[in-house]
Amino acid sequence: MKSAHYWLLILLILSGSALRFFQLDHQELRGDEAFSWNYAVNKTGPWHIVETIIQEGDPQPPLHYWLLQGWTRVLGDNEWALRSISATLSILLIPLMFAVGRRWFNPQIGLIAAAITTLHPYQIWLAQDVRNMYILATGFSLLSIYTLLQLQRTGDRVWWQYVGFSLLGLFSHYYSGFGLATHLVLILLTWQNSTRRHAWITANLAIAAVLIPWLLVILPVFLGGQLADPTRISLLDYFNNALLKFMSGPSIGLTAGIVTLLIWIGLILWGFSKAQHADRPKLGLLISWFGLTLISVYAVTFARATLNSFYLMVAFPAVYLLAAYGISKVQQTLLKTAILALMCVGFGLTLYNHYFVDAYSKTQGLRNITQLIEAQRTPNDIVITNIPDPVQVYYLRNTGIPRSLLPQRDIFTQADVTHAIDNLQPYFENVWVIPARAAKWDTNGLVEATFNDRYLRNADYNFATARLQRFAMNPATDADFIPLDLTLEDGIRLVGAYVAVNGNAATTTVKPQQWVRTTLVWQADQAPSADYQVFVHARAFDGFVVAQHDGVPHNAQQPTTTWQAGDIILDVHEFQLPAGLSTPTLDISIGMYNPATSVRLQITATGADSVVVKQYEVAATE
Repeated sequence: MKSAHYWLLILLILSGSALRFFQLDHQELRGDEAFSWNYAVNKTGPWHIVETIIQEGDPQPPLHYWLLQGWTRVLGDNEWALRSISATLSILLIPLMFAVGRRWFNPQIGLIAAAITTLHPYQIWLAQDVRNMYILATGFSLLSIYTLLQLQRTGDRVWWQYVGFSLLGLFSHYYSGFGLATHLVLILLTWQNSTRRHAWITANLAIAAVLIPWLLVILPVFLGGQLADPTRISLLDYFNNALLKFMSGPSIGLTAGIVTLLIWIGLILWGFSKAQHADRPKLGLLISWFGLTLISVYAVTFARATLNSFYLMVAFPAVYLLAAYGISKVQQTLLKTAILALMCVGFGLTLYNHYFVDAYSKTQGLRNITQLIEAQRTPNDIVITNIPDPVQVYYLRNTGIPRSLLPQRDIFTQADVTHAIDNLQPYFENVWVIPARAAKWDTNGLVEATFNDRYLRNADYNFATARLQRFAMNPATDADFIPLDLTLEDGIRLVGAYVAVNGNAATTTVKPQQWVRTTLVWQADQAPSADYQVFVHARAFDGFVVAQHDGVPHNAQQPTTTWQAGDIILDVHEFQLPAGLSTPTLDISIGMYNPATSVRLQITATGADSVVVKQYEVAATE
């Protein structure tokens, strides 16, 4: 290798290292990353991981879990430590890509392919993701093809290496088998020596001998559940969600992605049109490698309801080598420089989105949620998560606060949820809820709705894409609850009220367009004789009503004629203040009236027909 090639490769490795470790732990873990953490940290050893894979039907082989388990036992399980193994392995792909490109074609193509590997946004994304299986599978695929090229030249002296690398790739990710399958193209088109063909056949028999027993164990588990819910994704969606992002990275818009894809296609077609006769079989293998992967990943979606564009990354060497070959066949220096500059600009913009633009971030806001719970928790608090999300478990793991999954299974009824929540009341003062949505678990948000329906929501926070709510199991224990104990006519008692402005009950000022949420607690001293409606009015200093909400108690679910003596009713009313709010003060008044006669119920002790529960100063908007 020329010294210039050597120094360029060193520069690429250093650049790739900087890009991969830059802001490595800036973003939160996504769900699948926490899933890998759970396997690595909470399993006693390698065999325990294998048992769990078999029992749960995890569609991933064990190698990446094993490596992650050993890595975390040395470095710990913070985000940086969990991702650093992926970043390290990704750096190794750069010299591997150069070595294969040089052996496959020449050093120039090897350097171009290594440069693409260094800068491609999806390489950086995967390098900063705990799920290192795709990097592992790609790395072993490169080693496998490199060894195959050695076999072509030297006979059977390294075929055991070929077997080892191929098996390691398969036990990293099953999709590495697409690359192995296309090795046959190279054998049929270029290998004339029967001895070498026999060595390759023997090597594949050895691979099969090790792999088949594992498949016999794991395939029935897959077929029994993991592969039973087809996505039926359309070709157009597949093109958009998989192919475009594969070519340009996940942090890019549709238009830029299409332009990038056209550049890739143009380079590949140009290279193939200018290919020498001896290079055509090699290009054919590369096209077969990516083509088979592209078709097979789409075919899998008919059996398994999961599709991610990074599934195609096991075939990225084929595309990078094809593009590098096309670039090498551009003879005009100015044009070649322009193409490389355009690719670098595209990569740079996409990487900027990855590093700095929140819209493309994996961060949900769970770090903020954890910090807030730790700052505001009381001794009798519990956290409820309504979907089995390991990333929530990861961020809550060191809080010391009890947590529980509700519902406990994917099939449940309203009665199940209500019973489980009510059982918390004797033991906990506040319940923190992280409401989320999942395709097969509390899809309609029944847990959140039940808490809102039955208990006082005394906090509501929104972060990046996550939400945190807190509910007081006994409203009277909340510091901001306003005790009233006012008896109205017809045996109705207003126990108290809780008023929050944009979720803040402690504020003494309001601004235009803010939301006012008033939670009332009623009690029936006797069964009322008529159906009454509740009114909650926001009144200006002159008594003019500027905003209001009237309605049947408990979101129209509990008309007063259904109340029995002793019943306690939680009743929520919410409205938005107008944009043109110009009064210096505002008060919140509450009462009841008969809609048939428009006559308000009087408070027996005072004779008044309403009560002011909260007064605010009105602040000007900024």
